[in-house]
Amino acid sequence: MTAFVTDGPQLHRTRKGQLIMLWSTWAADGYVQAQARSTSGEIDGPWIQLGALVRRDSGHGMLFRAFDGQLMMVVHRPFKDARGKLYEMRDAGHRFEVVRQRTDLDGDPPVAAAARPPKSAGL
Repeated sequence: MTAFVTDGPQLHRTRKGQLIMLWSTWAADGYVQAQARSTSGEIDGPWIQLGALVRRDSGHGMLFRAFDGQLMMVVHRPFKDARGKLYEMRDAGHRFEVVRQRTDLDGDPPVAAAARPPKSAGL
């Protein structure tokens, strides 16, 4: 039997009433943000694992609505570049899906063209 460490669980109902748990755990490629669905719609399950939403050292996700109503998820990257990362999300009715990462909102100022190092001729 495979055992998982459930870290930072958060429960949500989809637009179709499905009970989804966002949770973090370890995987072969590091810490991941995953999701599972309760087949009974109740907290005691049984639960079906739906796979990773975000990989590569990502965890403790939280869904929220932006001021414009867009469904978003924030995760922290606890080990490298330990700041929140934002993702635009979609409620697919039976699961949540990542639309795209919103690097434009992560707090890093854009690098101005004048501040970029010149390209080397050999690269």
